[in-house]
Amino acid sequence: MYAYSISTKRLIVVTVVALAVVIGEHRANAQPSWVLSHQKISDTQGGFTGILNDDDRFGGSLARLGDIDGDGVGDLAVGASRDADGGLIRGAVWVLFLNPDGTVKTHQKISSTQGGFLGVLDATDLFGWSLAALGDLDGDGVGDLAVAAAGDDDGGPQHGAVWVLFLNTDGTVKSHQKISSTQGGFTGLLDDSDFFGYSVGALGDLDGDGIGDLAVGADRDDDGGLNRGAVWVLFLDGISTCPADLNHDGSVGTSDLLILFAFWGEVDAFPEADLDGDGFVNTSDLLILFANWGPCN
Repeated sequence: MYAYSISTKRLIVVTVVALAVVIGEHRANAQPSWVLSHQKISDTQGGFTGILNDDDRFGGSLARLGDIDGDGVGDLAVGASRDADGGLIRGAVWVLFLNPDGTVKTHQKISSTQGGFLGVLDATDLFGWSLAALGDLDGDGVGDLAVAAAGDDDGGPQHGAVWVLFLNTDGTVKSHQKISSTQGGFTGLLDDSDFFGYSVGALGDLDGDGIGDLAVGADRDDDGGLNRGAVWVLFLDGISTCPADLNHDGSVGTSDLLILFAFWGEVDAFPEADLDGDGFVNTSDLLILFANWGPCN
């Protein structure tokens, strides 16, 4: 058996102490915002097993969701606005459930074809272009999310839109509300190519009604001149956490069914009955209503 000499032991001790001093000095000399370590999340790194395709633009937007799965670690929403689920450049959002070291424990994709999202997305909507965590709007203990679709064509080419997603603890969508030129109670005037939703930012509760409010950028608004841009401050008091509750009595039932039939096909007469936002009141809206049947959560 090899026996360490006194000098060898001293060398080991001196080396360990020197390393500790170097590490300690590095931390002591580090300035605020210095990077002490890092973890990359991509198609090949960080434990992420979702499928990404060329030009998805994963990471084009980010929002901290808080700990929605209750494991004590904050989670993350990641936009991929050029994802092609269901059609060209419709866009998607990935909910990443993180480990303490920043790697991905599991994930949930939200798109035209995944994640329980029943809203209608069209080609070049750019769903996921920008994101904002809104806190727990509906009081169910799970943080909710604003997702912009800056290329949405409600009301005209590229007017833009914002989707408010009410989330479940597994990152799927419980319900949604679209805000655009034609939906969600928004009465502001948007013009072609305004790109409403180019950016979104949570404002907290500005008006003291207990519900967080939202700032939405429209970077190509022409007020005063070409593409000067604008910001809309949206007070979200009227957002329904139960969009199929058409009479707003706190539940979805026969009266809501009768309202839906009364406006069948007539989206302009009662846009709120267009539950999936496709421009028509039809069978798909009926299915959404039945899926939400009963008391609102």
